[in-house]
Amino acid sequence: MANTSMGTGLQHRSTADNSAVTAHISPPAMKAIAAGLEQSLRLGNDGAGAVVQAGASPATQALMWQTVAIVGGAMYSQSR
Repeated sequence: MANTSMGTGLQHRSTADNSAVTAHISPPAMKAIAAGLEQSLRLGNDGAGAVVQAGASPATQALMWQTVAIVGGAMYSQSR
C-alpha cells in the first residue's frame, strides 16, 4: 500500500485494487453530514478539478490552478 501526504490533513492511499483519499472532518461538519453517511448520492452531487477563475481577493487568487473538491447540494459554477 502506498501512502502519500497531500497536505492540509488529506491522505491518499492506494493498492493495486483501489484508491482512496481521506481527510479529517471536524465534529460540527460531521454532525451536518451525519444523515447522509452510508447513503447513495445522485450523480453530479460532487465535483473536483482545478480552479480556473477566482475572485479578486488574495484568498481566492491563492486557489488559482489548485486542485479542489466539493460536496454538497448548493453549488454554482460558470466555467465548465
